[in-house]
Amino acid sequence: MPRVALKSAADAGRTFPREFALLHQLGGSNKDVDTQALLKGADVYGDPAAVKGLLGGQDAIEFEQLAKAFAKPSQSGSVEGPDGNCLGWAARDSSGTLAPYKFSRRQLQPNDVMIKITHAGMCHSDLHTIKGDWGPAKYPVVPGHEIVGIVTDVGSGVTKFKPG
Repeated sequence: MPRVALKSAADAGRTFPREFALLHQLGGSNKDVDTQALLKGADVYGDPAAVKGLLGGQDAIEFEQLAKAFAKPSQSGSVEGPDGNCLGWAARDSSGTLAPYKFSRRQLQPNDVMIKITHAGMCHSDLHTIKGDWGPAKYPVVPGHEIVGIVTDVGSGVTKFKPG
């Protein structure tokens, strides 16, 4: 079983938040990780051939190398652009069809916690909102208020959270 070496958890969480979360789901960092778990994870979340290449008899793997093998272009591309600094999936009308939507978030305020969302769930209230079942919706609507993610930054007044 290889050991995944991590220089800084905070830096890894900021640079590769999705891959950092996957590593912890697969067994953690700076300790032995089951080879079969890494290969199974690569089948779903990454590039199996790249992960197999890293595992070729090595006792230790640098986290950055592993993160690149688990990166997928659709999930690691920048969302920065002329239309906003954040990417969500939005309904633009009551049809319920969701499509990529760029929008701008405000600058980090002293009591804000910035999160890179890795997973979002939708419940019945999101579906009713999209469809306008509870009155006219203001479109575009980005549903999914049940989220999981990695803290990437905190405002100067935040004391209970830190990046990573």
